[in-house]
Amino acid sequence: MQEPHAQDELRQIIRLVRTNDELADELRRALLSDELLKLPERFAEFTTSAIRTFGAFYRDLADLRHDLGLVREELGVLRHDLGLVREELGVLRHDLRAVQEDLGALKASVTALAGESSDLRSEFGKFAERLGEVSEDGADAVLVTVLSEKGYRLLGDPSPVDLGHDEVDSAVAFDDGSGARTAVVEAKFRLRASHVQDFARRLATPGWAGTMARAGFRPPWVPYVYGGRVYADALAAAKSAGIGVLGPGGERRAPSGAVS
Repeated sequence: MQEPHAQDELRQIIRLVRTNDELADELRRALLSDELLKLPERFAEFTTSAIRTFGAFYRDLADLRHDLGLVREELGVLRHDLGLVREELGVLRHDLRAVQEDLGALKASVTALAGESSDLRSEFGKFAERLGEVSEDGADAVLVTVLSEKGYRLLGDPSPVDLGHDEVDSAVAFDDGSGARTAVVEAKFRLRASHVQDFARRLATPGWAGTMARAGFRPPWVPYVYGGRVYADALAAAKSAGIGVLGPGGERRAPSGAVS
């Protein structure tokens, strides 16, 4: 019997709370925990933090789009470099065919000389020597092309120079219009900084110029290094030493000047 009366009282309390803000706040504090009371404030803080976070995110997104544009530009450069690599690959394929021909001849020699170990070692030695000659032949061809393109007059054909205790892979005299000079070349299949530095030390060795003179070559010297593959450290070492760099595609770096 008391239940309808209780419901009426509850409705009166609800109406009173709705019309009295102070009473509503007291009732809210009595019924709700501190965590729930702070929830609107925390939600507002969260909203402010989220706005800042998403603002930073959109700024980062704009930066990423800018970086993507730079990457696309770099991709264009890489595609150009790829074209150069393909040209060098054509040269290497030509060299590979020459090596394969030599390998076929070597296999035939091995078959014919089976059981004769001393002769077999000799054939392997010739094969290794031929691999070195591939780089030297490439250096000769590129050197002639580079000097001719510069308008210089060759005074002979490139040739190796045996200095007894040392050897120059290729040397040729030429006239650049101001007088005769001698281009000297160190050739490697894979050119590294250590090769360039060793060549520079040999050029500066006392007596080297005299030995070259006795072989028929005169200063001033125009030094080059050649590589079937030229590593970045080799280019840096050549720049430091003032030495020119040749590759299958031509002159990678001009010499700083002639050496007396």
